[in-house]
Formats: sequence, C-alpha cells, structure tokens
Amino acid sequence: MNKIEVIQLLSILSSAFPIFEISEETTDLYIFMLEDIPVEVGVAAARLHISKSKFFPTISELRGAAAEVATAQTPSPEKAWEIVVQLIQEYGLSRAVPEKVKEKIDPLVFKAIKTMGWVALNESTNPSIDRAQYMKIYANYRNRKVDEVIIPDSVKQVTQSLLKKLPGGAEENGSYGKDEKSMDRKRLK
Repeated sequence: MNKIEVIQLLSILSSAFPIFEISEETTDLYIFMLEDIPVEVGVAAARLHISKSKFFPTISELRGAAAEVATAQTPSPEKAWEIVVQLIQEYGLSRAVPEKVKEKIDPLVFKAIKTMGWVALNESTNPSIDRAQYMKIYANYRNRKVDEVIIPDSVKQVTQSLLKKLPGGAEENGSYGKDEKSMDRKRLK
C-alpha cells in the first residue's frame, strides 16, 4: 500500500474505533510498516479485524490479519493430505505427478509431495507415518508462507543483508553456508 492507501485504511479503522486517536508519528509508523501489503489484502485485513475486535489494531494485528486473508485459500495440513491420498488413488505408481495435476493443486501441496518423493509416498508400507511426516513438512511450508506476509519486507532485507555477512554467505534457506558441520567444528575449537 502506498502512503495515501494506508492513511485511507487508518481513516476507516478510526471510524470503526472512534475512541482511538492516532498521532502523526503513529500514522507514519503504520505507513512504513504496512507499505509492502497489497491494498486489497490490507482492506480485507482491516475488515476482518473490525469484525473480530473491540479495539484499534496494532501493526502486528493488521499484519496477522493480512496473513490470514492471504492464506485463506491455502489448504490446512489435513486437507493437503486428503489431496495427496486422492492423487495416489488416481495416479498410483506413475513416476511423477502428471503436469496437468500440478497446475490444479496448491503449490505448497505439490512442494511437500516433492520433498517427500512421489514414488516414496506411493510405495509406502506405513501410511500413518507418511501422513504425519507429510503434514509436518506441509505445515512448515504453510507457516513460512504466513511469515512471508507477517514479516515486513524491510525486516527481510535486513535479515538477508546480515546473513550475507556470515562466514560462507547466505543461502536460500538461511543456513551458515555450504559446510555447516565444518563451521560448527571451527567454532568449537
């Protein structure tokens, strides 16, 4: 959202919570902290907050509501597992999930399938353990998606900048570097 959109959003919220008075400094902070949220998500988050709360939202509450709005269509871990079971029943031991299916399912469902391995899921002898492992992997991906909305871009940029300064640089997963074990051994010496 740009400055004007955040101010309009705060005006709507002030109308919904008339007791709360917002200072210029606080308005500036809301503008800075909400600038990376798309306007339609921000408006929906404000509506969600208004419908659930008796008090003016903090920045954290608005970002949390935005995450809730942005991930509303993302299946729960249980629903994601149901999708996997349906795919296994439909496509069985084929070597990979067919391309046409990849386009129809949530990308996180597919990413978790890829992590577990399609063939491993199909050839499993213990579906209960696979279910638990899949749901844990999927839940981690889903939580990361929520964090992508909750954590402001400005914080992500600082984090990435700091990670690059670590020995070995930053990798996509935020690890120490390519050889974490040797880094740990060096620290222990």
